[in-house]
Amino acid sequence: MELGILAIVLSGIALLKMRNLKKHVHSLQEQVDLLNTARTDLTIAPEEHSRASAAVHKSPSVDKKPDQSAVEELGTPRQPDADDKEGTDTRPETTGPQIVLNKSASTTPPAPPTPQGPTWFDRFWDSLTQNWIIWMAATSLAFGGLFMVQYGLERGFLGPVARVLSALAFGAALLGVAQYLQRKRRQDLSGWFSVPVALAAGGVASLYAGVVSAHTLYGLTSALVGLASMVAVSFIAMGAALIYGPVMAVIGILGAFFSPLLVTGGETGPLMYLYFLTVLVAALMVERVQRWIWLSALAVGLSLLWGMLLSMDMPGEVYFAFYTAAIILIATTIPAFGLRPQWHSAVMVDQTALREISHHYPTILALATAFAGTILIGLAADMQNFLYWQSSMVILLALLAWSILWNDRAENLDQMAAIFGFGAVAGSAIGIYGMAVRSFGTGFDHSQLPFGFAIGVALCGIGAFLFAAFWRAQKSVRPLYWIALGAIAPVLFFGVLYGNWQHFGTLNSQQWGGLAAGLAAIMLGCAYLMSKREFAASKQSADLFFVSGLLLAGGVNYLWFTDMQYGFAVLSLGALALTLRFGYYWTDKLIWLFVTLAGLVQTKSILNFAFIFFGDMPSQIYISSAIIVALFYAGYHLATRAEVFRRSVLFETAGLLVAAILVCCVLEQIVAGQNSEDYMYPALFSSVWLMMAGVQFRRMQIPDRLNKIRNILGWGYLGISALLMLLALIISPLAQGDVNGIFPVDTIMVAYCLPLLIGLILYYFNALAPQIPSKIYKVLAIASGVFIAILEVRHFWHGSNIRLYKGVETGELYTYTVVLLAITITMVVLALQRRDSRLRKLGLGFAALTAAKVFLWDMSGMAGLPRATAFIILGLTLAGIGWLLQGSRFDTAPEDADKIPDQDA
Repeated sequence: MELGILAIVLSGIALLKMRNLKKHVHSLQEQVDLLNTARTDLTIAPEEHSRASAAVHKSPSVDKKPDQSAVEELGTPRQPDADDKEGTDTRPETTGPQIVLNKSASTTPPAPPTPQGPTWFDRFWDSLTQNWIIWMAATSLAFGGLFMVQYGLERGFLGPVARVLSALAFGAALLGVAQYLQRKRRQDLSGWFSVPVALAAGGVASLYAGVVSAHTLYGLTSALVGLASMVAVSFIAMGAALIYGPVMAVIGILGAFFSPLLVTGGETGPLMYLYFLTVLVAALMVERVQRWIWLSALAVGLSLLWGMLLSMDMPGEVYFAFYTAAIILIATTIPAFGLRPQWHSAVMVDQTALREISHHYPTILALATAFAGTILIGLAADMQNFLYWQSSMVILLALLAWSILWNDRAENLDQMAAIFGFGAVAGSAIGIYGMAVRSFGTGFDHSQLPFGFAIGVALCGIGAFLFAAFWRAQKSVRPLYWIALGAIAPVLFFGVLYGNWQHFGTLNSQQWGGLAAGLAAIMLGCAYLMSKREFAASKQSADLFFVSGLLLAGGVNYLWFTDMQYGFAVLSLGALALTLRFGYYWTDKLIWLFVTLAGLVQTKSILNFAFIFFGDMPSQIYISSAIIVALFYAGYHLATRAEVFRRSVLFETAGLLVAAILVCCVLEQIVAGQNSEDYMYPALFSSVWLMMAGVQFRRMQIPDRLNKIRNILGWGYLGISALLMLLALIISPLAQGDVNGIFPVDTIMVAYCLPLLIGLILYYFNALAPQIPSKIYKVLAIASGVFIAILEVRHFWHGSNIRLYKGVETGELYTYTVVLLAITITMVVLALQRRDSRLRKLGLGFAALTAAKVFLWDMSGMAGLPRATAFIILGLTLAGIGWLLQGSRFDTAPEDADKIPDQDA
């Protein structure tokens, strides 16, 4: 007890000394300010002083205006202030020397950058370090009061009621003294950590201690009265925050949110929700006046946290959903926007707004609360019973309607509609899925799940967005935002519902398709209405609704039809027709999607029969492939006639790819089961990958942002094709396998000539990698032709087995000579037709090779009449070639080079 009395005395002495020191420091500061004011940068120029004095003494009257030159030297006079009457300078004229600025200051230097002020933490720390002794004094006073009460308890002087009243009286006294000192408005009594703030904080702490002890220690009040008393103290603390600053606000809000842990003793009830809403309202009212953004964020966060804790303590109750909705409404209306939300700015929350949080804080707070509250409602709905889930979905729909109808004057809150609408649909789908998963294995009939209610929630959300698309878009600064919500919502809602529920089997494919067909009809009708309306965004609006309707029609095609490739192809033609007729942007993007889907489905059906079922290709595959190719050709014809070359290339390449895959699969079935299939498979697959590479390089001819990706894909496909062809060359009939068929329809031509022909066609259409020089393509083509000729010659002389271990026969050797001579004649004829010196040199090279072969190899194996005949024929041929080449004129480059596409160009 003696320690308590000593603490009180020391605290009083410290407080008095601190006040004397404050006065002394304040007087010293005033003297320093006076000295700083006396120092000035103004100087009296001697020459100007003499001239001014002469001008003044020369004038007979003080009312006479000074000479203009003297005015110019003395400087420009002060312009009349706004407060001066009729622009008259009210200063008294002087006859003494005038003070002018220094000459060096006449040229105004550039203003230095404005230094940034101290941060909030720096100011907080400086105030704390300068006023820590004040808070120590306040703490000593608080402990002194507690020790005094303890002394009374030990001596039996005070009963429970007296003790509580003493604590309340002591707190009220501290608040009174704090208010008395605050009214003095002295500099040493201002700031966040001044004496009045410390006394007020101690007073609020004493009030909290009194009401808490009355309930928890002495049982003087019931839970309801104790809670009401804490509400009263919390409001007192919030009101004190308006006077004493943020420190009181922190004490008040922390005390309001955490004191129920002491009063209730762990027991909760529905009134707790009402209590925390009341505290939240008080905190946001203070924030509305003081603009402390941290206060509203702290209050909303603690309110949501307490709501989650109460929901877990009272599971199955619907209070939490209504409580969270109330928090969203309070956070939207009280801080800045009002009961009927209205705001001067229409800026929504984006990255720029987040970087400038102080300017857009009310919007960020409202949207963050709406987002967090929607997630909490959805998560709680997944864990609760049917009634709670249904109530939550209705609340989210009500919030959606509120955000569309009631917030039309605060367009900065437009994102709330998307949050509530998508949250309602996601919550309905996930809620049913969670209920079904939890009931798995319990014998629960999934048909009893409330699918109808969930579909009703989705349809209500779609209806709300469509209403906003037609009503809010007319007067909104961002009409396309509402149009996009109305167009995207049906597709997204249907996708979420179908993805979560289709495996339960409650609705079959026909029913799902009927729902999609109804939504598609509504979207197409909205697109027609939008196209007829007269406002700035009518074209874009119709475009978005057409996209939604076509996507839903694609869903109908997927759900209702087995051969869905026809429907996708028809939808691609429909999207093309709309694009060509109205110039739509997003509908044009759907063409690529539907063409891709049609090609993939048809390719999958072809490959299934070729490599999975291992059966004969049915006629249905040929018919379906022909129909798809014909539809693609129709799209190619329409796009080409309209000069939309980007889409013409799309339809062209898709049709060629389907046809090529069909041909390769047919050829694979022909060679299946034969001894030649080892080298046939990689060669045929190489042809397919080569065509796919050509498709990508062909599309690169149209300028597009995807050309980099297409270039990568093209090179990847080309690399795979090259590897497969290398494998086909390694395991060629020269090493293993047999040759089947009769020239020119044999496995050699199918395996090696087909890729060569595909490569020549792609080269002609400039559909190969443009980075590779054309000479390399020509060398590869000639080498491939020579290789094919060698294989066919061996096939002619050796039959089906042309492996190298069998050697070379005499007739085979002469046949190679005939082939070389034929190649020479072909090169010469082409050189004469094109007047190409390069082909002329190439022909002469083959002629020299033929002559060398005849003289070096053929002559040793021939004798008699055959040898003489062979040399005579060779001589006449070479003589004719030389005569033709001598009498012809050749250019360095061909004249009609435009007929031969050059990849280097």
